[in-house]
Amino acid sequence: MPTPIGQSALSVEVPPENLEVGSASAPTPALQTITIPPVYIEGEAASARRLVAAHDAARAQRSCLSEGATAAFGALEVAAAAATTAIASSLGPLAAVPLATLATTSYSEGQKLRAFYNCETE
Repeated sequence: MPTPIGQSALSVEVPPENLEVGSASAPTPALQTITIPPVYIEGEAASARRLVAAHDAARAQRSCLSEGATAAFGALEVAAAAATTAIASSLGPLAAVPLATLATTSYSEGQKLRAFYNCETE
């Protein structure tokens, strides 16, 4: 067992105003001493550093640059599909194809925006 850093246990005095008393007429209790035993940490420092580094890496926020760029270019695709649908609307029944393309592109853009949102909120 490793040698402890400090030989004495830590004592803490709790003032009586911080203690809960059952009723207002009860006598005020005397100060109480709480003794906390020493804590020993075993192991090598390199393992602890690796553990802390792994924890920090897991908690680090990842970059959402690729999801944001994909969503931005997807917005341009939706704008192009909307312009094509507006132009094709003058063709009458043939406007159904660009309208279906607009719906599909809009759905795809919604998925890209959701992926970007999920990345930002993780």
